[in-house]
Amino acid sequence: MVADADAVLDVMEAQGAFAAMRSGASWAQMSTIGVEGTERASRLAASRADVTYIDAPVSGSKAVAAQGKLLILASGDRERAGAAVQHAFDALGTTQWLGAAGQGTRMKLLFNAWIAIVMEGVAEAAILAGALGVDVHRFASLMSGGPLVSPWAIAKMKKITENTMAETEFPLRWADKDVRLALSAAGEERDRLPMLDTIEGGWSLAVERFGGYDVSAIYLALRDGLGAAVR
Repeated sequence: MVADADAVLDVMEAQGAFAAMRSGASWAQMSTIGVEGTERASRLAASRADVTYIDAPVSGSKAVAAQGKLLILASGDRERAGAAVQHAFDALGTTQWLGAAGQGTRMKLLFNAWIAIVMEGVAEAAILAGALGVDVHRFASLMSGGPLVSPWAIAKMKKITENTMAETEFPLRWADKDVRLALSAAGEERDRLPMLDTIEGGWSLAVERFGGYDVSAIYLALRDGLGAAVR
């Protein structure tokens, strides 16, 4: 799993990994590279009929990966890929097969768009709590376990309140990349996604200072006034 489509194609094409694959092998592409990047990878894969292409990005942070509990959003010819691919996936977590190659990427973009919207909401709630003089710890405690908020959102709120945003689980720079990939894939529908469009404008500025921090560091950017120009 590498950073983006250019990195994937560099490894597989420029550095010769794809050409070195044995006949009958499967290429499980597990990076988050967007629809256009997936189409580029698919075109390369189509140049060898003896290799099976599986589009299989994952959902889950650093801790989840360490526990072998990733959610693998797999798509492609499951029967042709066979037991070897499934065995590898089983070592990493739980697999959901979603249909033709490319559907895994589309689902992953929706996952990460949702994460961005939730994370922006968590960060802004923490900013508002400060403005109102409300104890953020108390707020998180009252919200925890209720129907209005997920455990993931509470965990991110905890990173904000404990100032552990430099301890990276999901880097802000990659979260911002994924928002851009989602907006690009939306095409003409982008005009109907004002929240994501605004998030991307603010996050792209925040990445300049906090890109290597956890995605929860968007709170620091908001606190410091980054992104105000796009609001």
